[in-house]
Amino acid sequence: MKNHICKIFLIFVASLIFLNAQQIQAQERSNPIIVDDVITKLTFTSRISQSTEQINENLIKEIRRYKVDFILTTDDEIKIREAGGNDLLIETIRQNPSKKFENYQPMGQTNYISLDEIESKLANISKANKSLQKIDKELIEEIHNRKVSFILSSEDYEKLSQLGATELLTQAINDNTSEKIAYLLKESKSIYQTYIDNYKGNIEQRKIAIEAGKEFIELFSDVAAFKPQIDYLKKAIPKLEDWIKQSENPY
Repeated sequence: MKNHICKIFLIFVASLIFLNAQQIQAQERSNPIIVDDVITKLTFTSRISQSTEQINENLIKEIRRYKVDFILTTDDEIKIREAGGNDLLIETIRQNPSKKFENYQPMGQTNYISLDEIESKLANISKANKSLQKIDKELIEEIHNRKVSFILSSEDYEKLSQLGATELLTQAINDNTSEKIAYLLKESKSIYQTYIDNYKGNIEQRKIAIEAGKEFIELFSDVAAFKPQIDYLKKAIPKLEDWIKQSENPY
């Protein structure tokens, strides 16, 4: 009798989980994602048919599209990681706040200096009534204190040079990126290296290279500093795909 009751209870619980999963998948989302959505999907939905890695990937795509309607606290991060969330999911949450939170700055967070601000100060030396050397020195000190929220492209280097920026100034910019930009640089190197390590290999290796290349384009296509790599990958990937088709179907 007890076993029969237990079975009925387990079936009931499983049905609730399944119905919840179906409702979430069927729902057309128009609002930003809340933290409970993330934890619920990691803990319950699609667990039967999808791996934790796949659930993370789906959540990352959804967050990039719809943004998140919360600020990630330490407690939230612990809960998400315990539920199976990976590093890329955590970073994606941090990078994709809704409009409600996009200007939010935690206590003590630096007000990052922008490229426009640097260029403006260099371009308006005469108005500031200061020498180029003094402006350069002040900017370097300000960059050390505030950090920067961008990556220099080749065009940026050229423009700064025309405005009189010294090598010390551009080096200060490269050495003082925000945590978000530092993460982007680290992630971009890892993904691009995966492409480089595999694009000359066998069929399976070249498939890995194609996936890495497409991921690089998806993640960094709006970062001006990565334009040369993006342009190269957009030309190289179709050639790799053609090579694989010919190798798999030689006749």
